[in-house]
Amino acid sequence: MADGHVLIGDSRVLMYSELDIIVAVGGTVQHDEGSLVIGSYSPNIRVFVEREMVTLAADLTVGELVEGVAYGATRPSPIVLPAGTRVATALLHFYSNTPVGGNSARIASGWVEFGRDILGVVESRSDLDATDVLYGWTGATYTGPGTANRQLEGDPLLRRGRVLEVTFTTAGNNADDLRVFLAE
Repeated sequence: MADGHVLIGDSRVLMYSELDIIVAVGGTVQHDEGSLVIGSYSPNIRVFVEREMVTLAADLTVGELVEGVAYGATRPSPIVLPAGTRVATALLHFYSNTPVGGNSARIASGWVEFGRDILGVVESRSDLDATDVLYGWTGATYTGPGTANRQLEGDPLLRRGRVLEVTFTTAGNNADDLRVFLAE
């Protein structure tokens, strides 16, 4: 229970400090405190706490979201979180489940206010895959429907203090995932 959650069947039950990590959500962002199946369709961007009180065993490169800078075609610059840094992680997940080849892209926009400082983000599939085991939700399966291309492709991001504004656009059997590293 080091991450503050208990698994009951396929559901995750909030045990303690998750509410001080995700303070508020708005737009089409849904705070998911219960079970979440990665790759399950929702018209909303779903956000949930993956880990709390994790100490980085090695340096970790993440994307830095500079206050007030809007990211789109230009992506966040890499910065290194040094080994020994204590972090919490949250995942924003949006799965379109639309027909491949159609012009039926789905768009969802909203914001998340975190109760902790945003240290950086991981947004590419290779970096998401590489950080799943150490920083993802224990017991989660990050493969399956909608995860073949689980990354951001120029989707807009904007940080205002501890608030992260996002607009995710997906089509076909693709997902947009964004792992956020927060100060512990």
